[in-house]
Amino acid sequence: MKKFLIFFAIIFLQMFCTANAEIKIYTGTDIYIMSESDNLGSAKEKAKQKALRNAQEQAGVYVNSYTKVINNQVTHDEIITMTNGILEVLDVDYTIADEKIDDINGITIKAEVKVRIDSDKIDAWLDKEIAEKHKKRLELQKEYHGLGLVYYELKEYWIANQYFTKAIELKPDELTYSWRGLTYSKMGKKYLAAKDYAESKRIFHSKYK
Repeated sequence: MKKFLIFFAIIFLQMFCTANAEIKIYTGTDIYIMSESDNLGSAKEKAKQKALRNAQEQAGVYVNSYTKVINNQVTHDEIITMTNGILEVLDVDYTIADEKIDDINGITIKAEVKVRIDSDKIDAWLDKEIAEKHKKRLELQKEYHGLGLVYYELKEYWIANQYFTKAIELKPDELTYSWRGLTYSKMGKKYLAAKDYAESKRIFHSKYK
């Protein structure tokens, strides 16, 4: 009975996750007029790429609106990268005709591309990007903290203070506050030093209480 309940719970969770995933289908179309240097294969590929860009633009609008709904700040370049990376091409149809378009005679290749995008893949991409950005922030924080220590040893307390401040902006921690407090103390700013020591103590106790 217990195994049956576990199996049922797994199936229910899978159905719940699938039901919450939003899947969008877009169709992009465009044409390419063959030149003398083209063969049919290359012309079809060029028509496909033009149609695909059309579909990507449509999907990009959805991705942009989706990220805004979940309150995630994503740049325009990130939207383009994300859309191109998670778009799935479902089907490509070609229509070949010999006709005149815009006073140009030639064989035209019309491509129609059907693509799919789903919100689960957007969420996965965002999770990965957020984790990557967090990692970079930690690396930069350590770099600033290290530079602060170097300048402190050189007795360049004001410069050390600026690096510790940058490190705190990226990731406040008790150690960096304590070191910045020391720079304030060396510069004769006792009130600011006391504030940093107090904040360092507060963070320490909040971690280990």
